[in-house]
Amino acid sequence: MLSGRSGQTCGKLMSIAEKSQSVAKPEAINRRVLIVDDDEAILATYRSILQPRASGTESLLAILGDSPQEPRECFEVATATQGQAGVALVREALSKNAPFSVAFLDMRMPPGWDGLRTAQAMRTLDPDLYIVVASAYADYTADQIQNSLNRDTVLLRKPFGRDEVYQLTRTLAQGWTNRRALQDSNRDLQARIAEHVLERKRHLVRQQILTDAVAHLVCVGDWMGNLSLLLEWITQATKTNRCYLATWSMDGANLDKWCVVPHLQEDISGVIASFRALLGEAEGECSISATADVLVAPLFQDGRLQGLLACEGLEQGRAWSTEDQEVVMTFAHIIAVCFAQCRQ
Repeated sequence: MLSGRSGQTCGKLMSIAEKSQSVAKPEAINRRVLIVDDDEAILATYRSILQPRASGTESLLAILGDSPQEPRECFEVATATQGQAGVALVREALSKNAPFSVAFLDMRMPPGWDGLRTAQAMRTLDPDLYIVVASAYADYTADQIQNSLNRDTVLLRKPFGRDEVYQLTRTLAQGWTNRRALQDSNRDLQARIAEHVLERKRHLVRQQILTDAVAHLVCVGDWMGNLSLLLEWITQATKTNRCYLATWSMDGANLDKWCVVPHLQEDISGVIASFRALLGEAEGECSISATADVLVAPLFQDGRLQGLLACEGLEQGRAWSTEDQEVVMTFAHIIAVCFAQCRQ
């Protein structure tokens, strides 16, 4: 809880804002400010402070290029004369994704809600809102306000100075903006950490699947007879919908004759032809190709392209990773070794 009308309050808040700004530097502060007071003259005073207009003399000096001081930045001010109406404005602002950064509330606003009840309702709707309770009366102690609103609340005694209100508003608005930027950065960081942890888990699963696959094939010995099982392992390792192997004539005499393991109902000759053309038949070159839907690794034997190992259908929102490609290339090499053994 911050109280008092001296420069001490602004000094403490400025220190907080400067520390936040060193962490995150937003492009512009949120200048949306809400004023709730039942006195129209007080509302007009707030507007004159937060939406300053140049005087005739200042305008003339500015035209002549001899302005005595830098013009103050204007805030976007919304006003209400009753607490319920102010709460409605907060709700509307949130629904439009244009929240207020600061709200100034009068304490006594008959016949409706007082400032404390209004502040409680606003805080329930928008926990990030900075609230300044301005009053000439001691209806509530600072401790009572603190216990009710907990944080981000300033008690401002009337009458207040113009500079005091302007600097307090600017400081709180800057603090609100810095905190929102920090929250966004923390969310991004947490998302990256979660993705890293998930990818690490995927890595361990893939490595275990690869180890189990190689160990099984070595023990069984019949590598070609276990191709379907091998393709199932690849599907599990890459988290895809299916994996298939397209192979051509082993002697290279007729590369247009090919078979698919496992047998597919649909005709994939167009897919095979497009990837063969993309990969080419460069002697001894081993590369991999990926589109949004398909990851394909070539199978080379004796320097000639003998087939393609393809995986289709990623989990939604996931792209092919470098490790996906490495896993498929590893299995493609294992299958190529199977072919070589069959020809011996």
